[in-house]
Amino acid sequence: MLGICINFPEGYSNTYPNTSYLSFKLFLNETAIERGYEGGLSEESYTWIWSAILNVWHLGFLFGNLLIPVITEKFGRKNALLYACSTSLCSSILSCISIIFEIPELYFVARGAISVAGGITFGTLILFLQETTPTHLRGVSSFLAEVTFLLCTVVGMGAGMDRFFGKNLVVLTAIAILPGFICLFAILPLHETPKYLLLVKNNLEAAKASIGFYYGLNTDKAEVLNEIAKEALDQDEKFSFFGGVKFVLSEAYLRTPYLIGVASLQLVMGLFPMIYLSTEFLEEMFDSETAQLASFGFILCQFLSGIPGTYVVSRFGRRPLLLLLGVLNMFSFVLYVFFDKMSFHYGHIWGNGCIVALCIFGISYGLGLGPISCFITSELVVQKYRSLVQSMMFVSNTFVSLIVSYLTLPAYNHFGWYKEGISVELLHILVPRFTQWRRQEVYVTSGVGMTKFTKPGSTGLDYPDMVKEAVNEALADAKLEYKDIQQATVGYLYGGTCNGQRALYELGFTGIPIFNVNNACASGSSGVFLCKQILESGNADVVLACGFEKMASGSLENMGGKLDDRALPVDHHIQLMADTYGLFPAPITAQMFGNAGKEHMEKYGTKREHFAKIAYKNHLHSVNNPKSQFTKEFSFDQVMNARKIYDFMGLLECSPTSDGSAAAISLLRPLPPSPSPSAPW
Repeated sequence: MLGICINFPEGYSNTYPNTSYLSFKLFLNETAIERGYEGGLSEESYTWIWSAILNVWHLGFLFGNLLIPVITEKFGRKNALLYACSTSLCSSILSCISIIFEIPELYFVARGAISVAGGITFGTLILFLQETTPTHLRGVSSFLAEVTFLLCTVVGMGAGMDRFFGKNLVVLTAIAILPGFICLFAILPLHETPKYLLLVKNNLEAAKASIGFYYGLNTDKAEVLNEIAKEALDQDEKFSFFGGVKFVLSEAYLRTPYLIGVASLQLVMGLFPMIYLSTEFLEEMFDSETAQLASFGFILCQFLSGIPGTYVVSRFGRRPLLLLLGVLNMFSFVLYVFFDKMSFHYGHIWGNGCIVALCIFGISYGLGLGPISCFITSELVVQKYRSLVQSMMFVSNTFVSLIVSYLTLPAYNHFGWYKEGISVELLHILVPRFTQWRRQEVYVTSGVGMTKFTKPGSTGLDYPDMVKEAVNEALADAKLEYKDIQQATVGYLYGGTCNGQRALYELGFTGIPIFNVNNACASGSSGVFLCKQILESGNADVVLACGFEKMASGSLENMGGKLDDRALPVDHHIQLMADTYGLFPAPITAQMFGNAGKEHMEKYGTKREHFAKIAYKNHLHSVNNPKSQFTKEFSFDQVMNARKIYDFMGLLECSPTSDGSAAAISLLRPLPPSPSPSAPW
């Protein structure tokens, strides 16, 4: 019970952001908008801010580790736990307050304070259990402490899911407060450890009382005291912290346990990126609910495997367990890399292999690798240097974990999955035939062009003329000729079959494949995406994506053809929309998009003002684009108060019908990419 209460703030607070990260993203975005940041945070800004919030834990944990030998030696093991748990409780309360009053900076500070306390309690709890448990039970007691940490991570991961408290950050952060109070009341009646009382305080009577409390009243106290005294060699010799570090590194009998502990913890260094980000990674392959369930399954496997691990760790030696489970742990990462690549190239069904790999990682950690790596050093070091060496080990590991974990999310968003580095290259070396599956990297040149967008019919131009103008501008911008284009996509909604061929024939007959893309409002982006896939497949080196529209004045209903003899593409959408929100005498397109906005409001708490700010921002941008159809700035109040077209949506939030065309040229660069001002997709 003591382990659960002490470990709860660390285990719980480390995992609930994983499954609830979308709610935190909304929290940060809304706060930024309220503070005047138009459109909220950019994706890059969010990435760095969220990564800092997550990984301030490592910085605080590092500081807490440095404090362990100072606090535990000066104030004792019990008081160190008491002070740290008090800090955790106060910080949990501040976390809840930060959400209520929308102060992300306060949440950052509170999380940092919890991490400092966690750094102290993590190492101190191991020391406390080692010094209050009979020698033959030390491994089991330390293991159980780690298992309680895993149980707390399960609670945090589950609580952060949408089906529980993931959408209510106030409740989610407040849950840690009650265990904090229980922890204080659980520690207060405890005795200080007998070893600390005897070897540090030289208080024999207090040490005897402590032995009776922890070992039982019928225990032979003289025998226990004699065992403790054996560890009191050179007790009078004192070191400063840095002097102690120098001494530890110079003495083989201390240096070896330190290096063993560091090496063991490096095996499980991947735990924190997975604890923080597994849901976000898995959402590349699954929907949000499935990704959350998979993350919960991963952490649950970690905990459940810790139950038989209690028997395993007392039955088998530390060395064979570390080697066997370490190999299994690394195998799980290689397996994740493999299935992630297969999922990218051959469908998301392969993503299930990533879930299996995560579960294998969790099992190897919980079965023994995680707990043993945390307490093996304390088992190998004499009493005098135990807290110092333990602290050095955690400091070294935390420093490395801080760097790796902090860079994981930015690297993932910039390069793709963070394993695209060493892990993938290792896999490619071990299994050379996988290299042919490596994704080609696509670059967009400055080869873009567009016509001025105008009111339908106002220029007299037909769509081939508009496409020719846009493509020629893109070719000139890219310093290419039309004959250099190897494949092309043409997006449009209103037109007949093969309009794309007719439009591009104005530029020449080169025999290239031309794909017509008719996908409503997503026609342009679908064409660009298709070009990206063509390049990645290796079937072309230079591709063109262009689009056009030649429309009629008025609402989109005026563009519809006479197709009463077949099903409408949106008949199911309209029926569901009618059942949910009803149908009204307003343009059907406005109703579809307006109702999508209403659903977003209901699901995510989006406000009316958020949508208005999007329109305000877009109109503001148009002032600087002479090719926009309208180039007039409108104030936020004008957008909010414009004539309503449907429900909350006003005239200034609706797109006008337009004639115009745009084009972009994309090309492939061999890996590794040569220096270029272009940005990767």
